[in-house]
Order: sequence, then C-alpha cells, then structure tokens
Amino acid sequence: ESKCNETIEVPATENESPSVKKNIEMTNVDVNEDKESVPLTIVSWNISSAESSRVAPDPSLRSREAPRLIREEILRLQPDVIALQETGYPSFGEETFTPFGYVSIGSQTALHTDEYIDLLVKKELANGARQIALQPFQAIALPAVAGVLILKNRTRIAIASLHLPHTKEAAKFRNVLCGAIMDQLTSQNCDGIILTGDFNMRGFEDKTTEQLCGGKWKDAWKTVTNDDKETKFTWNSRENMYHGPENFKWTCRLD
Repeated sequence: ESKCNETIEVPATENESPSVKKNIEMTNVDVNEDKESVPLTIVSWNISSAESSRVAPDPSLRSREAPRLIREEILRLQPDVIALQETGYPSFGEETFTPFGYVSIGSQTALHTDEYIDLLVKKELANGARQIALQPFQAIALPAVAGVLILKNRTRIAIASLHLPHTKEAAKFRNVLCGAIMDQLTSQNCDGIILTGDFNMRGFEDKTTEQLCGGKWKDAWKTVTNDDKETKFTWNSRENMYHGPENFKWTCRLD
C-alpha cells in the first residue's frame, strides 16, 4: 500500500555524493580513504498521512493501524536517519519515534500539499547534529528539512529530506528547487551530501538534476539497478493500487 518497498546499498566516494531518489535506502558513506568506512542506514518514506489504501479491505481499521505499522516497519531496519514526507502534522515524527531513541531535526511543509516533511536521527548521532537553516529561494520556503551529521569516524554529512511538487508540468520548478537545496547543502563544506525524499521526478529530468550545483551527483537507485528498465522505476501502479484500481496503470521513476 505504500511507496516504500526496497532496501538498497550504495557506495559513496569523496567526489560522488548520492542524490537519492528511492524511498528506502542503505548508503555506505566512505568519503575519505584516511577514515575508516562507517555504514549509514537511511529510511525515507512518503507515508501519505498514514492514510489507508483505496483497496484496503477495511479502510477504517487500516487507518487506525497505519501509524503503528509504519513505525514497526521503519524500526525493523534500525536506521540511523529517518526521512518522512507527507506526515499529517508537524510533530508526527517526533511523537512516533522519540520513545525509540530518535531526535527530530525539524519539520517543514511542502509547497503543493499541507502535509509535512520531517528528518530524524538516532540519539547517538543527535549530539553532534545540527539543523541547516535553509534560506528561502526568491521568497519561497524550500520544501525540505536539512541537517549536518558527524559520524563516528568524524565524517561530516549534510543530509536533507525533501518533497518536490508532483505534476509533470512542474519539472522546471523541481529543477530550480532541487538546485537551491543542493546549493545550500554544498555551502556547509561537508565531506559528503545526501538528498533523499519524494522528488516526484520523471526519467527525462535525470541528467539535468545530476548536473546541478557542479555536477558529480550520483543517483543511488539507478546505480543499484544498473539502469535496468525493468527494475529502475520506483512507482508501479500496476501492482501497487494505493490510489484505487480504476486509476491509470503505469510505471515511473518518481522518487
């Protein structure tokens, strides 16, 4: 029922920061050969306000159970970082995961929905973490929450949870917003940068996105699927009928 269905592992190097477009990933960050490699597990999930699927047998029961199911699925992966999109209210992430050892970096509304974006980190990472105060772009609040993490090997990682506008016609606007977020994360002079969340991007936007802000961005999902057209999509409404069986059936790389 969700947009979340995979766990992936991608190496990152000093010159290749992963621009993550998949809803769950495991990213090994090794940005400096002089430092011992440290695994960093990231879960990113558009939870759609924890609402029931249109095809759920009992939508009312499913809606009541959804927050617990989402929490249990995320905690099963024991992530270091939790990036959420489309939470129903700003403190959802904090209320749901603080009792289990996570600290919220902050929350922010998206531009095309009243729902929220959240970014949480394990308590062990929170001691050295700080929120990046993203500055508005042309008076527009950027639809992202970002922070700087310091890993056990002293590697500094800038990371953002984002949610970009969803229509095909908004491609140019997504490009501008993504570039503005990248610029501000790059200005933190960290060892590596990770963007994760709901990009809502179509395949034709890949190349321009990867060349933003100096280029050298690495799309983690394309890497692990070897660009295989049969597996590289992240949304498959032929099988995932979250929005109902009457909707158009298609596959696309949206996230």
